[in-house]
Formats: sequence, C-alpha cells, structure tokens
Amino acid sequence: MRACDCCRARKVKCDSQLPCKGCVTSKLTCTYNHVPRKKGPKVGGKSASILNKLRLGLDQADPTAPEKLSWNVVSRPLMDRALKHYFANYYPVTPVLDEAEVYSYLTREPTSETFALVMSIVAMAMGDMLDLEMTTPSSRTQNVLQIVRIVCDAVHAEETALLTSGDHRQLANQTITVNSIITQFNLYGTFCQLEMPSRAFHYLRQAISAAQTAGIDREDFYKNDPVILEPFRTMFWCLYVSERGFALQHNYPAALGQDLPLYPQSEGEVFVGLTQLVKSFSVFSPTFFKLWRDGNAASSPAGSPNTNPQHTQTVQRLLQYHHANQASPLIPCSPVQRSDILITDQWIRLLLWRLAPYGVQQPADIAKNVVAIADSVPIQTIQAHGAGMMLKIYDIGMTVATVFQTAAHAEQFGIPAHLHRILMLMSQLQTSQHLSVLLQAAQRLLPKLVPDRVIKNEESSSDNTTNSGLIDYGGARLNTGVGSDAESGSSNSPIDGLGGFSSNRPIYPTPPINGNSTPQGLAAPAPLPHPHPGSYPPPVGTLHGPGTTTVGLMNEPYPRPSPNHSQQPLSQSPRINVHPNMVPEGPPPSEFFPW
Repeated sequence: MRACDCCRARKVKCDSQLPCKGCVTSKLTCTYNHVPRKKGPKVGGKSASILNKLRLGLDQADPTAPEKLSWNVVSRPLMDRALKHYFANYYPVTPVLDEAEVYSYLTREPTSETFALVMSIVAMAMGDMLDLEMTTPSSRTQNVLQIVRIVCDAVHAEETALLTSGDHRQLANQTITVNSIITQFNLYGTFCQLEMPSRAFHYLRQAISAAQTAGIDREDFYKNDPVILEPFRTMFWCLYVSERGFALQHNYPAALGQDLPLYPQSEGEVFVGLTQLVKSFSVFSPTFFKLWRDGNAASSPAGSPNTNPQHTQTVQRLLQYHHANQASPLIPCSPVQRSDILITDQWIRLLLWRLAPYGVQQPADIAKNVVAIADSVPIQTIQAHGAGMMLKIYDIGMTVATVFQTAAHAEQFGIPAHLHRILMLMSQLQTSQHLSVLLQAAQRLLPKLVPDRVIKNEESSSDNTTNSGLIDYGGARLNTGVGSDAESGSSNSPIDGLGGFSSNRPIYPTPPINGNSTPQGLAAPAPLPHPHPGSYPPPVGTLHGPGTTTVGLMNEPYPRPSPNHSQQPLSQSPRINVHPNMVPEGPPPSEFFPW
C-alpha cells in the first residue's frame, strides 16, 4: 500500500485513496508524485511545521534543487497572492517589471532566469504578507528561506551548467539582464523584511555589482535603444534610493553616485514619485556618508557639538536645499509612494538635524509632521514598506524620546501626544523588538500624559485600556498614571485615532522606570542595527523662564507652541512645518561638506 505525498511527509497512516481521508480532513491537495527511494536515516520534524508548509504549497519531497525547474514548487494560489501583493505594494516603489510579462512566464517552461525572478517575488511578498497562515514567526522565516534557497539554486544553475560544459566563451559573454538584477534586489528586500541587515546588504551589493558590470550607471549605455533600455535606468535609480536609505539606517557605505540624468523618459505617477525620492536622497554626498560612518554624525553629535561655523552653515544650507526639494503632500503619485516620500522627507530632515542639533523645535516638528502624515494616508500604504519604514519611524520616535529632559519640558512641545501616536503606529507594523525599546525610552515622558488633552474618541477606551490605567501598544504596556476611574463611573482613554489593534496579542508587564533593565516577560532586545539607542543625542534643552528655551549650538530662543496639539482629521492633507530659519535661499550648494 502506497502513501500519498502529504501523508508520507507528515508520517501518518494513509488509506491510499485519491483523495485520501487524511488529505480531505486536513484540506490538502492529495498527490502521489513521490518516487520511492532506498531507505536511509529518518529525519525528524514537527508535524505542525510540516503541515504548515504543505498548506502553503511548498515542496517537501526533496531538499535538493530539482533537476528540472517547475512552477509547481509553490502552489498556484500562493503564487497568485504573492504576485498580486508584489505589484500592488512594491511595483510603485520599484517600477521595473511589467506585470503582464511576469504572468506570461507562468504559461511557459521556466528558464533559470524567469524561475529565479518569479520565486524571488514570492519570497519577498511572503516576508511581508501579514495574513499568511503561519503558526509562528519562525515558521514564516523558515518558509521564506526555503524559497530563497530555491532562488539561489536557480540563479547559479545556468552558470554551473556553463562551467561544467567547458563553454568558456559563452560564460564570458553571458549577458546581464534587468531580470537578473531585480532578482538580487528582491532577495535584498526579502532579508530586509526578515530583519537580517547583513544578508540584505550582501544581496543589495550583488544587485549593484551586476548593474555596474552591465554599465547601466553610464549614460552611453542608453544611446543604442533608449526606449527598450529604459527599465535599466529605472532599476539604477531604485538601487540608488535603496542603497542610500539602507546605508544611513545600518551604517554601511554607499557605492552609487548620481551619474545619470535625473528624470527617466517614462511618464506616469509612479515615475513622478521615484523622481521625488531621488531628489530627496540627492542631498547626501560621499563626504556626508564618510562623516556619518566615521561617527561624527552617528555617535552622539549633541554630546560633543561641532562648533565649527563652517560646519553649522553647511548643515543649514543642506537643510535649505532639502526643504527646497521637499515633496508637496499633494504630489501626483500612488498612495504607497506618497507615504514613503512624505515620511522619508521627515526622516532625512532628522538626519540633517543630528549633524548640528541646534534646538529641540526641529525634532518636535518632525514628530508632529509624521503623525499628521500617518493620519492622512491609509495604514496599508505604510505597512507596505515593511522594515525600512518601521526603522524610519522608530528613528524619529527614539530621537524625540531622548532629547527632552523632563515630561514638563516635553509637554510644551506636544511630545507626549506625538510619542503616544508614534507608538500606536509602530504597533501596527512588524516591529520586532523595536517597539519595546522605544517604549522604554519614552516611558519617563508618557506617564505624565494628561488624557483629556488627547482624547477625541472615548468609545475606544474599552478596547485599548484596562481598569489599571495601562495603555496597550500592541503587546507592550505602559502605565499612564491615570489609574482606574471606577469611583467616578467614567473611563478616559488616551488612545486616539490609530485604534483597531488586536487585543489577543501577548500582554507584558509595565516596563520598569530604570531604562537599563529589561521588563519582566520581555526578551532582552537583540543588538539593534545602526542607528541604535546609544547613538541618539542626550537631552540638550534647558528651560529659561516662561517663554523661551535655549538649546544646542545656536542658542536660539523659541516661543512656546500653541497648547492646541490636536491631530488633523484623516480627510485633511498633513501640514508640514518648516522652521523659519530654514526657508530656502539661493541655489543648492555645489559641494556639500567642502572641508
């Protein structure tokens, strides 16, 4: 009696029917494709993990690369979901592939190139799709890495065949296509979603090396057929933007320069958004990256401020240049791009401020702007950017949580309300341990939050607070100091606007006031990629009388902001605050950091 493939993988009894009773009960596709082989040592495995992989449609029969490539290695429903997710969320950010052409690959026999491309799309989408039926986060990672292995096998299959055949001429003349570049780029995105920055950087550099080898970073590459070769130009700018953002987040060097004309010839809102991102990141020169990596910017700039007037003036000019190229909230691009562009602009503004932290008004305005942007776009457009977007929001929240000395000082700038909203926003993203780290940094400011300054919707109180005055940030809880309102018969909640969080996530005890210890019930956070909590400037503000604050390098007095810190409705576009001293004047600097 022969067992079906699924029962064999699960090591359960099979009645050898088609479909068998076990597959019908477990809602699996019953097949008999396995070819019996000689018995060997049994390999153990958890039944739940195997069942989960079978439901996803991942091939369990052979851990080695198949001799003949087949689209059946992943179930068609999963592949369709992954492709749909990719073109809905990633195409607006990386507008290189043609959707109809990719689907046409599935109707033909796969080649090594097309197979690797489609599987890389599946891997990248699986790392980001929040609704996949995964039993645990580790099973998600295992399944994604299994597909990554399949991609890598396919990528090297053709080269291995050429090496084996001895056809050195064909090996030397092997062409680099846009599909081969974006396959490596998708693997970079996959490891970003899995929060493995070192592996992500490896594949990003693989994609950049392939691009430079093909010569797509040189204008003469496009002279022969500029229309057909236009996807290569778009690919170059996607690599340019991704490398710069990743290098700043994780303290890696940047290799690509701005060597091509800025505007691609293609038209449409997708390319308008990509062009705006290129403009935003063009503020960073190679000298900037050198300073950033050497620690002048990354290691507590406010702790030992650079009082060189030339340094301060150059940072001011960089901010002016950045504001001159900052996107309008009404930029005609896709919603996914709009959230990326607007939040990235604020994050870049924060990085420039950290070079010369002359006051706390800048980070306060940035936090306010990010909250307004988040309120003006669907949350799905922020979730679509995965770990990269989460790290930018974390960076902003960590800075404002660190630069203010006291809760009273922070309340003058509306920081408790903004921090609260940022924490709520992060609880809707795949935050790993970043949420608990930010919560520990912010807890000395948030307990002083006065609920009725933030409450807009009292109906949300029953879903987001408990009688003990705890705020639930997607699993991590903070004691607001409000306590129970049982005696008065009312319940006021500081939760506002970003409601709708899952109440069945694990609830952890309130973090202790001592930021050096780990809350009971929370695993100690793994070392965070740069920037990490230690890289943020220490508090730099001191109060001087009832109307001004003297801070930082420039000792500028700032009037107290209006006590009205209410958030803008979802229907309004965000109002972006620009510091009055940062009004653009004159042309952009010809050379950043000339010293």
